[in-house]
Amino acid sequence: MSWTPRVGTCTAAHLPLDAEDLCKRAFFCLAYCMKWENIPAKLIINVDEKRAFTLLVGSSASGDILPFQAVWAGKTEKSLPSKDAPGMTEALQRGFHFTFAASEKKTMKEYIEDILIPYVKDIIASDPGLDDDQKAVFYIGVYPVHPGIILIFVPANCMGKVYRKRIQSVGGVFDK
Repeated sequence: MSWTPRVGTCTAAHLPLDAEDLCKRAFFCLAYCMKWENIPAKLIINVDEKRAFTLLVGSSASGDILPFQAVWAGKTEKSLPSKDAPGMTEALQRGFHFTFAASEKKTMKEYIEDILIPYVKDIIASDPGLDDDQKAVFYIGVYPVHPGIILIFVPANCMGKVYRKRIQSVGGVFDK
């Protein structure tokens, strides 16, 4: 796959006047957390979700792409694609999660329970250098999460700016 760094669009959102400072604070909070808790890059997970967007994509700082969560408009499972839809079997085998916007569990909670926590547990189990109680970082907007996962908030409307800064100035911080 030829993935490229995300470039934010600014048509609906405006950067805060102190965006540069907010992004630096978020970056240093992340770097401190990684150092203090000894968190490897593969356990720094970032997602970006838009209210009008129907696909939640997560990736780790080491480049792993987590399974996608497709959120479909609707109030019941009838709004989801059929189990017989073309490509559905492969999507499910790859861990994709399909849900509807009016889900009682709430879509972010489903993402955490069905995608994030299994990913973190798999990384910990597959790496003999990590302890069973190894912490991970979930780098998102406001949302209460699972114990053992440290939450670092991306400043409002700054996701694209944070990515550009990280790519330009990482300087080994993410290499563990």
